[in-house]
Amino acid sequence: MKTKRQVLLGKIEATYGVDPVPTGAADAMLVGNLKISPLEMGGEERGGLRGFIGATGKVMSGEHVKLSFDVEMFTSGVAGTAPAYGPVLRACANSETIVALASATYASVDAAEQSMTFYFNRDGKRRIITGWRGSAKAKLPAKGVPMWSFEGIGLYAPPADTAMPVPTLTAWRMPLPAEAGITTATVHAFAGLISEVEFNTGAEVAYRNLINGESVQVTGRKSTASITLEEPMMAQKDFETIVRAGTLGALVVTHGTVAGNRVVLTGATAQIVGYQESDQDGIAMIKLDLELIPATANTDYSIVYN
Repeated sequence: MKTKRQVLLGKIEATYGVDPVPTGAADAMLVGNLKISPLEMGGEERGGLRGFIGATGKVMSGEHVKLSFDVEMFTSGVAGTAPAYGPVLRACANSETIVALASATYASVDAAEQSMTFYFNRDGKRRIITGWRGSAKAKLPAKGVPMWSFEGIGLYAPPADTAMPVPTLTAWRMPLPAEAGITTATVHAFAGLISEVEFNTGAEVAYRNLINGESVQVTGRKSTASITLEEPMMAQKDFETIVRAGTLGALVVTHGTVAGNRVVLTGATAQIVGYQESDQDGIAMIKLDLELIPATANTDYSIVYN
């Protein structure tokens, strides 16, 4: 089978673990760096006495699937319309709020988390992965393509030989590069010269297989971020005092300048918990690690397409 001949379809489930039957025409996804571990499971040693030494084998159980992939961070092009990968953000423990002709907003939730079904077809061999839940991480490197990385767990079903679907990918638009004039960012109200921003929703998921049922559950969340920038003079920004004092401040990243082609990542109450120095092209840099601390329930961060 050819690894270039791969298609991924994905669709939100109305009922957890029930296949909503995604199609190539409506639910195809343009992804990269796809990694699948199709048969994760555990084994219990039998350990019986047989009168001689040697392996006794295992009772295998708890089969499930790990699936991760990257998508380019693009917008729908129309304010108030969700991006094509919006369903994946929803399956990463986020709500989706649409304001017509204005915005699509994603924010963390800690109850009634949604889930997805994926169809992964490799050259005519199809795997159906139901009940997938995961976490999302954004990365915006200067002069590079901003990306979303999704990683999660789903329920296992035996594969079958099935014709590859024909994907329709017209909604998967060309992204904008992260560069001056397109991308801006501030951390604790300071806009420095930034080489990279990372933003991690930090949902924690676990596969549960118990008598009478199996599922993937969201068990916790620790949202984080990091920003790498040129080291400022003390008169510009005293980050070391901010770190030592545990001061909270905002992280705001805006990518895009035109309505319908803009995404804003915000951590309103971010604490800088790490400070590291490095050298980049002979320029002193610092990397700030942040924890995005919710002031009230589910206010860790917001992701707004507007």
